[in-house]
This record gives sequence, structure tokens and C-alpha cells, in this order.
Amino acid sequence: LLGAASDDEARTRLGDLVYHDPAEDRLVPAAQYLSGDVREKLRQAEAAVAADPALERNVTALQAVIPPDAGPAEISPRLGAVFITPEEVEQFLRETLIDESITVKFDGGKWEVSGGSRHSVAATITWGTEDRNALELAENLLNRGAPVEITRTVDEKTVVDQEATLATREKQAELSDRFAGWVWEDLDRAREVCRRFNDTFNATVLRSYDDVRLSLPGLNKDINLFWWQYPAIARMIYEPTAGLGHDMGLGKTLAQIIGVMEQKRLGLIRKPIFVVKNHLLEQFRDEFLWAYPQARVMCADSDDLKGDGRRNFIARAAAENPDAIIMTQRGFETIPLTREGHEAYLAYMKEMFQVQAEADTDSVKDQVTMLTEFEEKLRAYFDPDAGPDTGEDDDQEQPGTAKKKRKRTEQDPGLCWEQLGADYIVIDESQDFNNLWVPSPEPGMAIGFVHRSIDLEMKLHATRGRYGNRVATFATGTAVTNKIPQFYVLMRYLDPERLRKAGFVGYAPWAATFTEPEQRLEMKANGKFGLVTRMRLINVQQLLVDLHRIWDFKDADDVGVPRPAIRGGKPELRGNPGPPELYAWQATLPERYDKARAGGRHKEKGDDTVVAVLGDGFRAGQDLRLVRPSHGEWPSPP
Repeated sequence: LLGAASDDEARTRLGDLVYHDPAEDRLVPAAQYLSGDVREKLRQAEAAVAADPALERNVTALQAVIPPDAGPAEISPRLGAVFITPEEVEQFLRETLIDESITVKFDGGKWEVSGGSRHSVAATITWGTEDRNALELAENLLNRGAPVEITRTVDEKTVVDQEATLATREKQAELSDRFAGWVWEDLDRAREVCRRFNDTFNATVLRSYDDVRLSLPGLNKDINLFWWQYPAIARMIYEPTAGLGHDMGLGKTLAQIIGVMEQKRLGLIRKPIFVVKNHLLEQFRDEFLWAYPQARVMCADSDDLKGDGRRNFIARAAAENPDAIIMTQRGFETIPLTREGHEAYLAYMKEMFQVQAEADTDSVKDQVTMLTEFEEKLRAYFDPDAGPDTGEDDDQEQPGTAKKKRKRTEQDPGLCWEQLGADYIVIDESQDFNNLWVPSPEPGMAIGFVHRSIDLEMKLHATRGRYGNRVATFATGTAVTNKIPQFYVLMRYLDPERLRKAGFVGYAPWAATFTEPEQRLEMKANGKFGLVTRMRLINVQQLLVDLHRIWDFKDADDVGVPRPAIRGGKPELRGNPGPPELYAWQATLPERYDKARAGGRHKEKGDDTVVAVLGDGFRAGQDLRLVRPSHGEWPSPP
């Protein structure tokens, strides 16, 4: 562009390398403009082309990259999905149950089915049962409620009627499948559902960073990066939030460091914080100084942030301008937010679930109760006026889980997160924060109140409010560990605006869009078969696109890291027969298991528990002497 006589000439020379974005009224690189939500960009360009005919080139370019429309064969509509309207659900129930008095509303994040005859043949025989009519089953599906369970009273005890429960769940599954087929039976309705789905979930073109060139001034000249580290660094620079899902050993630590230093050099961020595992603090600091020997780095572990130490550290960090602050997870957790920060976060949570505190309608009562309980737990940690500290912490609150002990975070209203001045957070080994609070009545889907994760979300929210959307990078070799809701958690941390635009009011609509329950007969721990509810993913392609907008996933096979070959070409299972004493001892476990289950939560000290029974079974499978020391002598050490 050197030597261009005017801006117009410079623009002409750039050609298709840049486009004028009418939404931002500026030139942006072609790779940026022709990626992201291209359907929305096309609507903006078409609206602006009348005033500026030069934008016709934008329209042509965007039309060329629009993803092909997904059709009925590629879309899984389910009751409660965000691309299904209350009017469509109401029409479905009226036609299916032959009842024009049924009404369906969606208010405050909760579906409500009212009116209609709940004792008709269609409601209690064809699409429901005498125990649960079709309207109740539909409302349960819409709100992703707990699996239906039919109980009876026998000898003054409440027992589950397995036969009635199975029959009811089969009817509910039939109703769900019927809706999935009904959606496509009317051509106009099918066209409208497809349009909503494509506009919301099939509008994104992923941006590639594979051809980005980076000069990286200031980096140690002895460091030669691998080819896959450049796109990861570029993603951190060009995206407001980023995730590096790289396998262990692929160099994501160095990528994080370089990505942050480049953002700081370019003026995109001012004061970044790295949060690392407690035992990796010195290792991370040494790698940082190896990469950038002249960098000014502040380090702090949990001991440095106790009492006056925290006061001194925050004062130094606020007054100075280090290139990076590195602290441990526990140290990061000990820095509280101000009372205003807590209140702003609670307001954000209520907005996320569309719950108004003054609302008094049945449609929001459940969520008001849910958030009230959440608020009480939050204040128990952070509000110095919340009452006496009991020292209890349900770090992962689930039925039957013992509460862990932890003192409430020390609160110093004069020295809080906001005073630190940090505007960017890098979470190394972010899988440690995956258990963010997610309420769900579905079995195994709820995630309890975990202090560490709630604290991180509050700080991300406070940082967004002060400095904008460029707030964080997560790095891990295991982005999702063991629960489907953790896909939702990743979006809530790094892209809450996407959840809001898509209409995900809390977790239930997300679950209805991307998961569906299925019933299976599985062997329980006592060796007996029982009916269990499992979740399976649907609309997987769209879910993966949402994740790949933010995350850069790489495993050893993707980058061609050589691995030793497995003997025989694949893993081989070899059984090791146990002694007769082991089988005789294992035969006692089912009775212990049933007694432990029958005892419920009200147990005395020394009573058997389900966890103890399962643990004994695992240990006995390794060596019977772990649970029965008298079985034999331990071998002498070599």
C-alpha cells in the first residue's frame, strides 16, 4: 500500500482481502468478515446495499460461503427445543389428543400446559396412562423434568411400581417420537422450523487460522514453535475468548504465554493473570521467563495471599504494570469480589434464567426457589453478614454425598478482585473448573454448588462488565470430563452471549435442543438389571460448530506425533481367574448393597453405605487381602 495516492486507491489495491462491514462501519479482513454468523451479516449487507451499492460485493461473497441449509433428515426436533414455538406445541397436542381447549405457554424459562381433558381416552390410554396423562407427560418433556416414576403404598411403605413406570415411560417416548414426525407433516410448518433452525444453529462459518503469519517479537530466538501452535496463538489474538484443547505434551503452555504476550504487545489487554495448578507455579514461571527472559512477572501462591500478604500483593499488582501475574488456583480463589460484584452476578443469574424476583406466577415459582437456594449458598461463602459460619461446604452437592469442610472465604472489602485491575484470565488445566452449577432434575445431569467454579464465573462476569468481552483463555487436554452438561458449561464460561442469542434460558432448553433421554436396562452394582435413564446427544453437528467457534482441538493423531505400536494392533483383554474365596466373598455384596440402599440417607455411625460396598468390591477384585487381611501373607519385598 506504500505509495498509494489516496484512500480509495489503497482500498482498490486491497481488493478482496478486506470488506467494509456495515454493522461496524469499518474495513475488516476477509477471513474475519466471511466467517462467524454469516447469515446475519448477509441480512445486514442486503439491508445496507440500497444506500451503498458498493456493498453488493459483500452480498455476493457472503452468499458464496453460506452453509447449505439443513433439512428434516439432519434436524432432530424435540419438545422443549428452542427452535420450537409454544404455538407449534399447542397445535401438536390439540391435534394429537383431539382437544381444542389445550393451551401451551412458555414464560420465565418454564413451559406450562393447561386446559384440556385429562381423562380422555387419548390422554390416558393412547398417549398416556391412568397414572400420568399425556398432558403431564408432555409438560415433563418440555421442561426436561425428572424421569417419570410411578409409586404405590404397600404395607405403609412407598415402593416403585416398575411395570407401571415402564409403561408410562414408553408412552412418553411414543409421544416424543410422534412430535418428531408430526413437525414435518405440514410443508409450511416444516419450512418454518427448518428456517429457524438454520438461522440459529446453521449460520456459522468457522474461521481458519492455519495460514496466519506471526512475527512474535521478543520471543526467545532459540524457541522453534510447532506448526499447530501458531493457529492456537492466532486464535487467542483474534478472538475475545479462546479454548486450547490440546493433548498433553503438545505445547499448550507455551502457546498460552505467547498468546498473552502478543495481546499485551498489541494493546488488546493490559494486565493478564495466569491461574495454574498449585504444584505447577514455579514450573510455569520458569517456562514464561524462558520464553520471554526480559518479562516482568509477579507470582503468588495461597500463602502469599493470606492476611496482610494479600493486601500487599494486590496493592503491588494494582500499582505496578507487570507483563503477567501468575498465581495458583487456591490463591486465585482467595481473592474475593466486592459486595457490588456479588449482587451484579446474582442479577446476571436471574436474567439468564429470566426470573423476576417479584414474579408470583406458577410458571416461575420453581426457578425462583432454585435461585433463592443458590443465592443463600453464595452468601454463605461471601457475605460477611450472612450469619455464623458453620464451616460446611457442599463442594459437589449430590444426594448421598458427604459434605466437605471449608471455612468461608475471608472477606476484605477494601482489597478485592476489582481493585486488582486484571483484565484477562488464563486458566491452565481448565477441566478443574468444569463443575459449574447446573440445576437439572434429570438423573446424573445436575452439577452442584462448587465454590471454585462459581468464583471463576463471577470474576469472568465482573471482568466483562469492566473491560468488555475479551476476557479469557482456557487450556486443557480434557475439555469435557464426564458429564454432558459440561458442554453447556464451556459455553457459559466463554460465550454466554451466544447462549443468550440462541434463546437458551438456563440449562433445560439447551438440553432439549442437544440431548434426549433414552431408557435402558442395565446391570446395577448388585448384579441385578434395572431400568435407567441415559442421555444421548442429538443435533451433534451444530453443537460441535458452536464449540469449534471458540476451541482449538488438537490430539496427538491430528499433529502426527509418533506413538509406539500396540502389540497385535489393538488392546487385548485378558481375564485372570480369582480364587474360590473371592467368589464366595463377592456373593455377600448384593445383600450388603440392598441393605445399604434400603437405609437411605438416615444412617448411624458405622452403618454400611453404597459407596463402601462398591469400594470393597473394587478392592477385592485387585487383591482379596485388601478387604480380608486374614486371607494370606503379603509377599516379601524384593
